[in-house]
Parts: sequence; structure tokens; C-alpha cells
Amino acid sequence: MAHAPAAIPFDLEETQPAALARLLAEHDLKPNMAVELVEQAAERRRDIPTEDALAWAYYRAGRLDEAAAAIQHALRDELSVAD
Repeated sequence: MAHAPAAIPFDLEETQPAALARLLAEHDLKPNMAVELVEQAAERRRDIPTEDALAWAYYRAGRLDEAAAAIQHALRDELSVAD
């Protein structure tokens, strides 16, 4: 008996480069690619998850000053969870 796939609560067509960048950075995979992806995402979206992914990517790429600046920006009150 075939099972129907579960409903997915988001649009699969919408690309999520910050999420992919965070995955790559958290697992220390292709840190330079992670930086490139999340920098592109940050051009369009400056929210807490994107800034957090940016900080992780910079950290894994050894760009510690930029990582510190990104995490400080993510911790600011004026950012929202989803702008």
C-alpha cells in the first residue's frame, strides 16, 4: 500500500539560501560557499535568522571580526524574526 506524502508547511519553490548556508556552516562544510550564499540572502533580508547564519558562516570561514559584528547585529532589538 502506497503512503501519501505528508503535507509540507512551506513553499518548496521558495529558495532559502540562508538556511542552506547555516546547515553548511554548522557542519563545517564548504564555509566559503556558506558565506557567499548567506551574503546574497542578507542583501534581500536582514532578520535575526539571516544574521545568525551570516555569523556562523563567517566564523567557520575564519572571518572572526565579521562573525562578531554579524552576531551583535542579530542580537539588536530592532531586528525581527522575519522582516
